[in-house]
Amino acid sequence: MAKPSFAAKVGAAFSAFAAAGGSPAPSQTPSVAPAAPAPPRRGRMMRVVHGAYRGAEMSRLTGDSIARTQSPVEQLRGDLRILRARGRDLGLNDALATKFLGVKRAEVLGSRGARLQAQVRRPDGELDVETNRAIEAAWKDWTEGPVTVDGMQNFALYEHLSFGTMMSEGEFFTRRILGLSRPHGLALQGIDPDMVDETRTVLSGVAGGNEIWLGVEVDGEGARVAYHVFDGPYSQGFYARPRRRIAASEIVHSFVAQRLNQARGVTWFAPIMVPSLHLNGYLEAVVVGSRAGASQMAFIEQDVDANSNTSPDAEGGADGDPLGAQPVEMETSPGTVLRLAPGEKMSAFTPTQPTDLFDDFTTAVERWIATGLLTSYSSLTGDYSKANYSSERASQLVQRVLCRMIQEHWAFVFRRPIYEWWLEAAILSGALRLPSFDWRRYRSHRWLMQTSEWVDPVKELEASVIELQLGLTTITQLLAERGEDTEEMLRQRQKDEELFKRYGLDLGALIAQAGSGNSPAADAAAGAAAANSEKQSASARIRGEVAAALNGHSH
Repeated sequence: MAKPSFAAKVGAAFSAFAAAGGSPAPSQTPSVAPAAPAPPRRGRMMRVVHGAYRGAEMSRLTGDSIARTQSPVEQLRGDLRILRARGRDLGLNDALATKFLGVKRAEVLGSRGARLQAQVRRPDGELDVETNRAIEAAWKDWTEGPVTVDGMQNFALYEHLSFGTMMSEGEFFTRRILGLSRPHGLALQGIDPDMVDETRTVLSGVAGGNEIWLGVEVDGEGARVAYHVFDGPYSQGFYARPRRRIAASEIVHSFVAQRLNQARGVTWFAPIMVPSLHLNGYLEAVVVGSRAGASQMAFIEQDVDANSNTSPDAEGGADGDPLGAQPVEMETSPGTVLRLAPGEKMSAFTPTQPTDLFDDFTTAVERWIATGLLTSYSSLTGDYSKANYSSERASQLVQRVLCRMIQEHWAFVFRRPIYEWWLEAAILSGALRLPSFDWRRYRSHRWLMQTSEWVDPVKELEASVIELQLGLTTITQLLAERGEDTEEMLRQRQKDEELFKRYGLDLGALIAQAGSGNSPAADAAAGAAAANSEKQSASARIRGEVAAALNGHSH
């Protein structure tokens, strides 16, 4: 039986479509088959958009953007140790990272750290001055002496180390050690983040049961219960050693959380590790190339068809076969002349590094790194060639807000718990004698933190004076922003005035004289300005009289 033609198949399809309620069948079978649709062009992919957001688009251009939904534990489980090691290495060996750590320590902690201001109040709501002074004096006594178990660091040094480690490695652990043999009954023991076993993760699978997240034990609500720390110092078989379970109430864990239920901290260098790696590799290549160019390196080329007096052994070949010769190194001294064998010639090696784009390229990458570190390019690199007053002040406004945020965070996660540890230990040990042994009655406090100076301090002081005149701020608030205590400043001012009176000087008059510009230099400048003004007035008067005379008027 003959097979139906393609035209017959098309006609039957039209008839079936019409019988099913479609358009009527054609009156006759078409003699020419319809053209097949053109195949899609190769090398082009249709764009697929998920939902209404272009950020969720999956296409040829976004296929390499792979983001997975993971829990905070799974997100850090395989990367935490590597990130911490690389962050530590950047802090030790990378120039920009080292500069960043130093700048941030200076901005956040200052040269002397934050100052405690106790805020204990009497039943009538007024500040208890005597109690607050006693607490502040005892705190100063403890922090100025050794506070660590090894007796090597006071509180300021330990705080700088803790904050620097939190930035470079992502976190820092502090354990309290109590005992009457310790100053004020308390000593601090730093725990290296490597000592808290991030490989230990135990998920109970039971609702409300305790779990261990990267070495941190939490209860059913996510509250920290304990830390699993390797027992003993560093040794061989580091991750095979036994662990010690330390209650969470004995440890202060300082880090910046980026997600809810995040168990461990991540180095602040994580966003800039890749660009820093590429920049360091590029700089190393440029430096090596420049050094090679300065050394006048060269290659010796040998014609294989020419007879050479150079021994095959020196060339690295065998049996006089020049094709089997291997490259050899030759060193020359300055001022020497190298005699070449027949068939050999010298080819100079002159690398062109750095190129004209070196500054532009490195500046662009350094700006990229500064953005990832949430700091300004000029502050990170020390390059102020492209900065002016307006741009630097705008940058400082943002940096001051970020610095204040970090200061408040650090005060909450580090200073506050350590202060409460000390307050309890000092009262119970007798180092701080207060009416009650209940330390919770005396824990109200605040920290006076230093801020960096402005680009133009005179203009900022003038603005502060205007704010004072308008009632928008107070002396206490302005001093607190500078890390100073108002009462202590007034007491010191009173001592200064008494000292000046002892030597027959009036401090207030000297300050007023300097403020009004009545110093000898200011008097000379004012006299010159007055003389110049008088000359200008006389000249103007003469010109007026001449003009009036020419116009026929009298004065």
